[in-house]
Amino acid sequence: ATPSGDYPVYVARGLLASGFWPPAVGGRRFLVTDGHVGRLYGDALQPLAGRVAIMPGEQSKTVAHAEIVWTELVRSGMTREDVVVALGGGVVGDLAGFCAATYQRGVRYVQVPTTLVAQVDSAYGGKTGVDLEQAKNYVGAYHQPVAVIVACARTKLAVVSRDERDAGLRQVLNLGHTVGHAIEAVTGYARYRHGEAVALGLLAALRLSNQPELRGEVSELLARHGLPTALDGVDPDAVVMATARDKKRLGDRPVPFVLLDSPGAPRPGCAVESRALIEAVRELAP
Repeated sequence: ATPSGDYPVYVARGLLASGFWPPAVGGRRFLVTDGHVGRLYGDALQPLAGRVAIMPGEQSKTVAHAEIVWTELVRSGMTREDVVVALGGGVVGDLAGFCAATYQRGVRYVQVPTTLVAQVDSAYGGKTGVDLEQAKNYVGAYHQPVAVIVACARTKLAVVSRDERDAGLRQVLNLGHTVGHAIEAVTGYARYRHGEAVALGLLAALRLSNQPELRGEVSELLARHGLPTALDGVDPDAVVMATARDKKRLGDRPVPFVLLDSPGAPRPGCAVESRALIEAVRELAP
């Protein structure tokens, strides 16, 4: 539940294979997906009145691709009584949600997240948007889905239901994201996936939190699962400069960071000295 209203989250194995659809969500379905996911699961959401497939990857999360989606929705005859279906990971969910928020001044959409990050994070809370060349998620809107079909949800929902607009508690979910978003922007959203960039940002945040032992444990865990622990071939000082364009920055004040006092005890809104930030990011360079 959020101040904008409740929406159901359906959690079970095999929902798509069974042909499940939220019973309260009427109207024709217009699918937005990427080429890979669409080939695997798109037909499970039939009947579809329209279908738009984008290229996989963060490079598709742009205003130009939003225009492609809007145009295809118009060509397919979508009206305000119909519903957008976002089938894919965080890029698809953010882009499709943004298009739903703005198409004809707002239409309904259903999130069907297919990646771990989307299933536990980006599918909930109504944050939609696209990237600019200079910074990530700079253009967007809050637009809640009317339903989510997923397999993992509880942790983020407990936070979002208490802070829909990112005014306080929800900021703890940004741990690792400030440096992570800067890495994505500096590398043109092409070298690192979102989760990989946030993994590096998490290591920087733990350095800033004066948690060397925990940083070592997390670094070992990331490496064990094939995630990056070093910023290869990227100028760390350029990453530091890019953090100044983070959308959480207000006025001429420094960007607030989420730090960690101990596992399970995040502390949002922290001011970080420039020198400490430089050292934390440079530590990522091999």
